[in-house]
Amino acid sequence: MAELEPAVVVGIADHQADAVLLVGAAIATQFGARIVCVTVDPERFAETDGRGTVNRWPIDPDAIDDPDALEAAERALRDHLATVLEPLGNRWELRLAFGDPADGLSRVAAEVSALMIVIGTSPRSVLRSTRELFTGSIAAHLAHRQPRPVLVVPLNPVLSDGALPWSGNA
Repeated sequence: MAELEPAVVVGIADHQADAVLLVGAAIATQFGARIVCVTVDPERFAETDGRGTVNRWPIDPDAIDDPDALEAAERALRDHLATVLEPLGNRWELRLAFGDPADGLSRVAAEVSALMIVIGTSPRSVLRSTRELFTGSIAAHLAHRQPRPVLVVPLNPVLSDGALPWSGNA
């Protein structure tokens, strides 16, 4: 059995700050690992047919399903990741997952035998706080349901001097 190249899984969310990618890249560099960027679509599920083709379906049967829009969004995400990661010299790939975000990240991390999972904090809002009250945070679910270390990158910390350790201003 061939040994897998070490990997660091980095959770990617819509409109997420690049700080999560940069921290994931720095950790991957330290471990000589590749970066496996994972984006999870909680509004879809996927199934594989007998030929190995992955079909994506909306959970809501009334949802508008536009395959061209999905492909365009995936292309735009790949282009953005390339813009951020390729100048750093890290090996990277993008994986798509579907369903519960914590489960999707855990599944991919298990598939690639990830050293750790890196995610960012969520922006604070009343809607987000209410959702987390009932479902819990992705970070908490990951920390309690799978065996890998989870690094949570604070995206909006409250600091007295405003300097973040990875911004080079500390």
